[in-house]
Amino acid sequence: MDSVVLQFKIAVAVPPTNDVDVFANDLGFITVVDKNGELAGFNVCIGGGMGVTHGNKKTYPRISDVIGFCTVGQGFDVAEKVMLVQRDHGNRTECVRFYITLHDHALTLPTIYTLLVAR
Repeated sequence: MDSVVLQFKIAVAVPPTNDVDVFANDLGFITVVDKNGELAGFNVCIGGGMGVTHGNKKTYPRISDVIGFCTVGQGFDVAEKVMLVQRDHGNRTECVRFYITLHDHALTLPTIYTLLVAR
């Protein structure tokens, strides 16, 4: 059970609506269509969360950051690699959300990119 991510929320938004509040999730995919109206891929966002634990200053609301674009074929790999970063660096004993992992390890966008590409 040590390798299981206990809490990781993923959402997919189809503009112009954002019913799932894609920016409030650990991983979000925002659909992008080509000029013919076909699905071209996704803008990927990471690190959102709206939960706050009273008295715990490590928890705070945060909207996610858009880190880039992936094609439909790359979507599964991107999701897997982002979850592996949480698995390998997250504090599962306290069920820490991904945005706290990013903060605790000072994972900036270039560092995250390196972690994702290195896998």
